[in-house]
Amino acid sequence: MEISPTILMSKILISIFIFILQSILLHYLNKRDIINTKLLINISILFMLILCLPFEFPFTISVPSKIIMPYFFRLLTLKLYLNFQIVHLILAIWITGTIIHLIHLVIKYYKLSRFVKFCTRNIIELEINDSLKHNYSILKLNIPDAPMVIGLFKPIIVLPDLQFSHKELEFILKHECLHISNRDLLIKYLYEFFVCIYWWNPVVYSFRNYTNQLIEIRTDELATNSYS
Repeated sequence: MEISPTILMSKILISIFIFILQSILLHYLNKRDIINTKLLINISILFMLILCLPFEFPFTISVPSKIIMPYFFRLLTLKLYLNFQIVHLILAIWITGTIIHLIHLVIKYYKLSRFVKFCTRNIIELEINDSLKHNYSILKLNIPDAPMVIGLFKPIIVLPDLQFSHKELEFILKHECLHISNRDLLIKYLYEFFVCIYWWNPVVYSFRNYTNQLIEIRTDELATNSYS
């Protein structure tokens, strides 16, 4: 099991094909019985798995390429200085960018953790009926944002300081509770980590946006499943 420039290039080409496939299927979402959010989210997971395992396994079946792949291989193995090749320069830039993005992600998570602690000390009490109560903490804050869930290990539902009707509040809390029970926040954090690794690949950012959209659509479907 080894990493090689050719296998990495092959994985990237396969991921682009999967991205195009998902983009096409997204346009036919719910227009065909077989095309649904579960299928498209599984395609996103497949996309991550392919790029997370850029290895050439012993059981790999290689398809010979006499023009394209040999050209890329010669280009990547071109020596710049002594035994320092272009592929080494690319890897150095890749690793440096990954470290910078990971540090930025850790700082964002740290700021979010501090925000959560600050919120718990500055709660605007929310009075809700017994039928809407859940086992999760619910905060109502004076923030210009949509309802959201923050906190990976101790989830907190955050609501903007607006007046909601009983029905609106019921839908909002049901939607956010489904996010928590489906571990959607964990999926989003995994994708953020994934983006930090493949920060140079524009397809990864598009896949993240698609996946976030699919998660919201799936959650709405589950929330309204019992309604006509």
